[in-house]
Amino acid sequence: MRSLLVLLLALVVVPQIVFAQGEEEDEDLQEEENYVIEGDSTNWDEITNTDGIVLVMFYAPWCGHSKRFSPEFEEASRILKDEVLFVAVNGEQETSLKKQYKIDSYPKILSFIHGEETNYEGGRHTDEILTWVKKHSVPAMSLLNNEEELSKFKNHHEVVTVAFLKKGSKEITEWEQFCASHRMNHLFGLITDEKLAAKEGVSLPALIVYKDFDERKDIADKFDLSTALDFITASSFRLFAEIKPSIYKSYIERKLPIAWLFVDGEQEKDSEYAKAAVADIAKEYKGKLSMVWVDGVKNTAMAHRLGLSGLKWPAFGIDDEGEHFDYNEDKVIGSDDFKGWLSDFINGALSPTVKSEPIPSNPVHRGLTTVVGDTFQDIVYNTDHDVLIRFHSPRDGHSKHCEQAFHELADAYRHQDNIIIADIDATKNDAPKKFKWQHVFPTIVLIKKGTNEIVNYDGKRDLESMDAFMRENCEVIDKPVNNK
Repeated sequence: MRSLLVLLLALVVVPQIVFAQGEEEDEDLQEEENYVIEGDSTNWDEITNTDGIVLVMFYAPWCGHSKRFSPEFEEASRILKDEVLFVAVNGEQETSLKKQYKIDSYPKILSFIHGEETNYEGGRHTDEILTWVKKHSVPAMSLLNNEEELSKFKNHHEVVTVAFLKKGSKEITEWEQFCASHRMNHLFGLITDEKLAAKEGVSLPALIVYKDFDERKDIADKFDLSTALDFITASSFRLFAEIKPSIYKSYIERKLPIAWLFVDGEQEKDSEYAKAAVADIAKEYKGKLSMVWVDGVKNTAMAHRLGLSGLKWPAFGIDDEGEHFDYNEDKVIGSDDFKGWLSDFINGALSPTVKSEPIPSNPVHRGLTTVVGDTFQDIVYNTDHDVLIRFHSPRDGHSKHCEQAFHELADAYRHQDNIIIADIDATKNDAPKKFKWQHVFPTIVLIKKGTNEIVNYDGKRDLESMDAFMRENCEVIDKPVNNK
C-alpha cells in the first residue's frame, strides 16, 4: 500500500480550497499539510484496488455538511497517513462514480479494505474515524486464555463483552460471526476455560458485559444471540451520563426516549443538586429512558428544540422520537412532583409539549403553505387534499439548495385545488410522533388524500423531477411544468 500512497500523494488537494472558490484563502490552512488525494474516474481503479484500508469522501462544493466534515477528514488523514489512504471525490463532477455508488447525499463515506467495499458505520468526527479504523485493523474478537488476559482486557476498556463457550462448539463460530457484524459498536472477547468461567460466577455457555461504571458487571440470563445485542446495548450505557457529540448518535440508535437535564456550569450548587437527584432516580428507569445531562448555556439550541425557554437552569425535557415533554421550569427537579411527572410519562399519561412558531396570518404565498406545529394536524392530515411537505432547516445547505425548485413547484401548482404544497421549519416546529419522517434535511414526503398514506420522495430535488413524482402519485390536471 505504501508505494501506491507515495505515488498518489503527488495529487494531494485541500478540500477547503475547492469550497472557498472566490474567497480569500487562510494562509495557516494552506501551510498545514494533509494527506487527502483527489479521486476521479482516471485513478479510481487504482484507488479501490489498494491493499489496506481506503476511506473515500464524496462531497459537493455547495454542501455545508461537506464543508464542516472536511477538516475532520483531513485531520484523520494526517494522523493515519502511514496506515490509511484518504480520498476526496467531487460528486458533482464525477457523476458516473456518483451513480455507480448510489450517492444520494453529501458527504457520503465509502470504505474499502484490501479492494473489497465494506460498510462504513463510523461518524463524522476525527476521533470517530480513528475508532473505525482501529476496530477494522484488529480481529473482531479477542481470545482470552487466562485470568490475567481477562483482567487486562477489562481494565483497558470502558465496556467489553465476553462469551464463555465450550471449546470446539458451534456457538464459537456463531459468536465470531456475531462479533464481526457488531465490531464497530462493541469490543468482544472469548473464553473457553470452564474454571475461569466458574471464577466469574457462570457456567458454559454464558455472556457477561464488563464495565467500569454502575454495576461493573452484567450477566445475561442465558447465552442467546437472538437477544444478545439488546442485552449488550442496554448494559453498555451509563444510567446517567453527560452527552457529547461523539456519542449522541449512539443514543439516537438506542431507540429509547432521551431525558435531558440542562444545567448551568457556573451555578455549581444548583447544577450538582439537580444532577445528583436525576442520577438517583435514573436507577428506576434503566431500559426505559436514556438519562443524560448537558451544559444548557452552551447547548441552548437543544433546549429550544425540546420546547424549553432556554432562560432558566436547571431545566428538564424528554425527547421521544420527535415528541417533546417539558417539565415545568418553575418547579424543582428531583422533587416528589418531578418523580410523579416521570412516572406519568412512562405510563403514557402526559400530553406532549408542541413546539410551534406563531400561526401565520397569511400562511399561503404563491402556492406555498407554511405549516407550524399548531397547524400540522389540520393541514397535513387533510383528507380532501394530497399534501407534499418539505421538512427543512434554515441553516442546512441541502435545504437551501432545493429551496428555489420547491418554491417554483408550489407556484406552478397553486391552481391545483386538490393539492397542497407545504413547507415546515422542523427546527422550530414539531410534527406528531405518529408522523414518521427521516429527521434529515431536507425530507420531502407526500401524504395521500383519503388514506393519509405517506410516500417518501427520494428523487432529484429539481422542478421537473418533483413534478414527475406528483403526476405519478396524484391527480394533476394541468400541463407539465418546466423551468426553462
